[in-house]
Amino acid sequence: MNDDGTNTETMAAKIDHDDLVTCPICFEQFINPKCLPCLHTFCQPCLKSYIVTQLGGEGKQAKVFSCPVCRQEVTVKDPKLTSENIADTMPGNRFIISLIERTVESSASCEDEKWCGPCYSDNENTLAVFWCIQCSETFCENCVKYHRRLRKSKHEIISVEEMKKERTKLAQPLDVEEPCMKHTGEVLKVYCVSHKEMCCVICLATSHRKCEHISTFEEMVSTGSKNTEYVENFAEHLDNLEERTDKLRNKTDENLTTLNNRHDEISKKVTTAVQQAIDKLDHLRSSFLTTFKQMHKEERIKLTEAKEKIEVFQQNVKKGKKLLKTVQEQGSPKQVFITTEKLKMQLKQHIDSLQTELNNASFIDYNLRTDDVIETVVNDLTSVAEVDINQTLGLCSSLKKISGIVNGFYIEKQEKIDIMKLEVHKEHSVKPRGEITGGTYLPDGRLAGYPRDTCLISSSEILVTFRGGINKYESQQNELKEKEIISSKRGAWGLAATKDNILVGYEKEVDVLSMDGQVVQNFSRSGDLVSYVAVSLTGNIYYSDGNDVVCKTADGREVRRFTNPKPQRLLGIAVDKNDNVYVCGNESNNICVFSADGSHSKMLITDINLPINIGFNSTETRLYVCTSEDGCLFYRLNKKD
Repeated sequence: MNDDGTNTETMAAKIDHDDLVTCPICFEQFINPKCLPCLHTFCQPCLKSYIVTQLGGEGKQAKVFSCPVCRQEVTVKDPKLTSENIADTMPGNRFIISLIERTVESSASCEDEKWCGPCYSDNENTLAVFWCIQCSETFCENCVKYHRRLRKSKHEIISVEEMKKERTKLAQPLDVEEPCMKHTGEVLKVYCVSHKEMCCVICLATSHRKCEHISTFEEMVSTGSKNTEYVENFAEHLDNLEERTDKLRNKTDENLTTLNNRHDEISKKVTTAVQQAIDKLDHLRSSFLTTFKQMHKEERIKLTEAKEKIEVFQQNVKKGKKLLKTVQEQGSPKQVFITTEKLKMQLKQHIDSLQTELNNASFIDYNLRTDDVIETVVNDLTSVAEVDINQTLGLCSSLKKISGIVNGFYIEKQEKIDIMKLEVHKEHSVKPRGEITGGTYLPDGRLAGYPRDTCLISSSEILVTFRGGINKYESQQNELKEKEIISSKRGAWGLAATKDNILVGYEKEVDVLSMDGQVVQNFSRSGDLVSYVAVSLTGNIYYSDGNDVVCKTADGREVRRFTNPKPQRLLGIAVDKNDNVYVCGNESNNICVFSADGSHSKMLITDINLPINIGFNSTETRLYVCTSEDGCLFYRLNKKD
């Protein structure tokens, strides 16, 4: 048992981290492990070889490269670096280095440590006195002499007592300084509670100098049982995440199997249908050729017979011509006359006979008439079939639920708020020159207010609703510069945003938009005023419906309704990290808060004139309320003991 209460043997027994000290590229124990911003670690030689290959060879320069495991882009801080030098600039994984050292040092068993190794192998039990660090083997006084001679004193020999002291040190919890992924050479020193970020001294000086809640890591873990509960709860979240991911993977695997089966089924069906069409066409072609061949034969015979008759008539004409010439040369005029008359009678008979025989004969030609279906296939058909992809939101919804598990887990969730013990103290008020009905706190703690509503989507980007739609602005040196139009749909009012979506409240509906302004979901609502919207850390959507506040998942499933008759004409809505819901009763001049499960509610503020909108600062210690009459009111939020 150690001084801090940890059991050395128990801790050693729990060490099983071969996969943690194995490079995912070479599958060997890490050599000079380098860590990327995505937290994946690789051997420095392996990472160097990968970057050189990905960038197309040595001497290449690039602003980014992708992680070999998750493909997330890694920004190269110095674009002048060449591909073979980039890996060297990545921070070393000090925890993995310590883990490897501990693994090597603790490789021998307790039984091996008790007896001299060489003697024990010869069935002699001689107590061990020395330990060779390089061989991880114990020796008695005699055997160590031979070992030193054999190794020529190159190995480091220590006493068993010293080795046990080192083991005791190894049993202590690892505590290494973690490098800052943003600033080379700096280590993480403090934690910004406001932004949920670990910071080095440069981070603190440049990005968090105005933050109110900065704690050292020692302060963050000094809560004792609360810290243990926090880690245990996060471990449960990881179990839940693993379980959900496993289910999602199984569903995806099932979908792949179904998809493969459908692919084979459709391919076979189309192949069969096309083959049937081919067989049908082959049959029709064969039938056509047979019929055409017979028709051609008959027509050919007719023309051949007519040709033969014409040739016979032609021979008779030639013979008559020859006969007449001979008679003219050798016969008397009388004989010539008689022969001419006889030939005339003979030719007349032959002509009459030929005319009779050729009466039904004629010159012919073939004209092809194809069926319209054939012409369509030849000229117009571009595909034998089409496959439609039927998509469902199941995968996306599952991913959002998984994302909600990770994004929705914070230390503050350990401290459940009893809304019945909440109270507010008014600090001050501001009356702007124009009407402010919506606002959002900027990272530096300032409140940006607008005539409709606004929300922050990054540390420097703000969305604002106007009469004509939604615009995106970029914060530059205390000024807002219009960046682009997200949506031009008129009537937008309430605004909220998640990592992936924008929520917009209208008079009769609520739209869920993608970040480029495309509508991905739509909810109808009732009420006589425009709708403000809110979103929880787990991604649930909140908006007013009549005199209720409705909570829905991103895919449209209603989770619960929050009802209290005291707040009337509901407008602004805010949700804290514990999913408690705050809503403005515009007509009833009050602010109501509901517990996360809807079982309790309380009038938090009752002396406010026409409240319109409500919101928190990043630490949820202060809230603001926009009103129609009194401008913006600021309150401190306290929990009574």
